[in-house]
Amino acid sequence: MGGKNPFVVLDDADLTVAVEAAVNSAFFSTGQRCTASSRLIVTKGVHDKFMAALRERLKNIVVDDTPFGLSSGIATTNLKHATHFKRNAEAGMVMVNLPTAGVDFHVPFGGRKSSSYGSREQGKYAAEFFTTVKTAYTLP
Repeated sequence: MGGKNPFVVLDDADLTVAVEAAVNSAFFSTGQRCTASSRLIVTKGVHDKFMAALRERLKNIVVDDTPFGLSSGIATTNLKHATHFKRNAEAGMVMVNLPTAGVDFHVPFGGRKSSSYGSREQGKYAAEFFTTVKTAYTLP
């Protein structure tokens, strides 16, 4: 799920409320919600004031070792760095020189820490999770 969810700010918006709502829309739960906003649409009349207030608010965002870990990515041509990142990133999916969005349908999908609930979806892991094995014999 998820999409390119917009957050719209009109000229009559209370800037304090709009900035806080925009920041929470994009970054709450580290942005790992299907409803997270990834686009801002701001009318011309309030654009400059809103952006200045947003920049100030974002200075207080702390970026650090988060309780979430759905997907992560790195861009590097160094195999040593790529291998280290893949082994140590606390994420369910790790991409090297690829976008973090989108995976092949046949591989398991899910995160680590607070980014998942239950078992992983897709792939043979899902089939194994939802399958109950039974041995049955029939005498002809």
